[in-house]
Amino acid sequence: MSESSKLSKLSKLSLIGLLVFVFFIAQAQTTGNATLSLVKDKSSDLFVLTFGDPEGIQSFALEFSTDKPPYSGDLGGCPKSRKIDNIGAVNDSDLAKTVKGRIVDCRGGETEFEISSTDASGRAQVKKLSKEPPPPATAPTPSVVAPTPAPTSVEPKKELKYPIAELGNCSSEESCKKYCDGPANMERCVAFAEEHNLIPREEIERGKKFIEVVKSGGGPGGCKTEATCESYCNDIGKIDECVKFAEDHGFLSERELSEAKKVKAALDAGKKFPGDCRNKKACEAYCQSPEHIDECFAFAKESGFMSEQELQEAEKFIPLMKQGKTPGGCKTKEACEAFCEDENNFDTCVAFAEEAGLLSDQEKEIIKKTGGKGPGGCRGRACQTFCQNPANQEVCLAFAKDNGLISEEDLKRAEEGMKFMRESLENADPGVKECVEKIIGAPGISGQEPGKNLSFGGPEIGEKMRECIESMLPEEMRGQFKFEGSGFEGPGGCKSREECEAYCTSNPEACGFGGGDFPTDPGTSFLECVSKGMSASYVCGINGKGAPSGVETTYFNECHAKQQGTEILHEGVCIRNGQPDKPCSDIADPVCGNDNNTWVSACHAEDQGGGVQYEGVCKGPGGGGGGD
Repeated sequence: MSESSKLSKLSKLSLIGLLVFVFFIAQAQTTGNATLSLVKDKSSDLFVLTFGDPEGIQSFALEFSTDKPPYSGDLGGCPKSRKIDNIGAVNDSDLAKTVKGRIVDCRGGETEFEISSTDASGRAQVKKLSKEPPPPATAPTPSVVAPTPAPTSVEPKKELKYPIAELGNCSSEESCKKYCDGPANMERCVAFAEEHNLIPREEIERGKKFIEVVKSGGGPGGCKTEATCESYCNDIGKIDECVKFAEDHGFLSERELSEAKKVKAALDAGKKFPGDCRNKKACEAYCQSPEHIDECFAFAKESGFMSEQELQEAEKFIPLMKQGKTPGGCKTKEACEAFCEDENNFDTCVAFAEEAGLLSDQEKEIIKKTGGKGPGGCRGRACQTFCQNPANQEVCLAFAKDNGLISEEDLKRAEEGMKFMRESLENADPGVKECVEKIIGAPGISGQEPGKNLSFGGPEIGEKMRECIESMLPEEMRGQFKFEGSGFEGPGGCKSREECEAYCTSNPEACGFGGGDFPTDPGTSFLECVSKGMSASYVCGINGKGAPSGVETTYFNECHAKQQGTEILHEGVCIRNGQPDKPCSDIADPVCGNDNNTWVSACHAEDQGGGVQYEGVCKGPGGGGGGD
């Protein structure tokens, strides 16, 4: 195979890693960092549990919905990953009723998973549970109407110049909205909104889906606009049809779908809704009245509409509302937010939050330090909008660093991630680089402050970057990446950059690299196992090439160990005298040592290879690579 062909394959492999990295950066602000998988070994009919967390693992637990005791344990040494074979404590009947997984990292962070029945390959379905925001400042309201598709109407901004030729020459915001409410104009309006970045990406995608629904005959009851769909689905008797429609077409978030199904379950069980309300507006009106708050809260609690945290915080809030102690006497979430975003009401709102126990000690300290203002002087919801603007991300990162909102570990991870991104883009197609630079700005790629334009981008920027990078992958690969909620899955079911790189190295045809010319023999190239910017996934082995016979040695990853002819003992670093190995670097940056061996990074070469001869892999015929 030619060197240029090899580099082409490695470039595509690197892009896969970059794609996975972008996804996790986009999700990092809303989900935990832990991963978990549970797969049945068909040869023994027992399960294999694999889990990891970049912060190190303090403890894990599988909790059952029956009286069965949990399967759990504490891990010493804070390993970043662990694999447990032949688990007899879990069986198919447990998964039929849903099992909760819980991982606590070494900083005290907790990630929860919902684990259910296996698929045809024996892999259990695992869903990471996101932390929900605090409860609304009002009585919980059961939504007895299935949510309808996102509006496809364009809400023209003031900076737009009227008349707008693309929208039937509409001459005002009101006339443009009326034009876009017409089913025949939806496609044109969504395209205009997308071109001018008027509404979020997720609404654009939902709008496109609804356009296809309209073309195929319409939604429930043949509805073809937001208003007609809402009117039809506002009838509680249509809930089965409307929920199924919204679920089948992806118009509901996981939380919305869960709530809709709880409403359906309550109806099927014959439960009486608060005040016998029969649609969403009636229920909201009834439950916003203070005299009905106990009834609505009891219904929500009994029907499972609130999480444990929401229940606890609502129990603190309700008595204060009854006593008229809420800020400005507000009685709804919207009213409370509006009151507290007014700078003049700052002291009142902080005093209320402290009395209600809604602030952590860290939040109290930050509020005292900043006066309740965020970067750029923003308050409340305005801060999210402010920091999603790439032009403001440098000041937002500085604010987070100055006020302890981002840990040193998270900052280091962002810096390492941005370094990996820059290096991956160096050899990328110019079109991909140009596309990414338009999103995060060239300084964010080549500037001196790593990560500044990624730290606050959020899911919307992450999605745009995904589109840029995925455009470079082979056509047959693009449908293999799934980004749903907080979950990611790539070719072969891989769920991390390391897993995807390992799978595509071993299965080049499945990943679109073409048959036969991507070497799969682990001894053919150091770069197939360890490429610049790759994160470690350590294994411990013995009797590898160049290592003392019978002495346990830590290797960068499984592929690297096999390349050295190693007998692998277990995942994770080796343990000596009760203490884990501490490799000098977790990020690969290959160098050629003075011993003419390729080493994972300069510090490894300095420690064991007699120093660094030059950067990159050794060019001679014998430069295979040492252990860690």
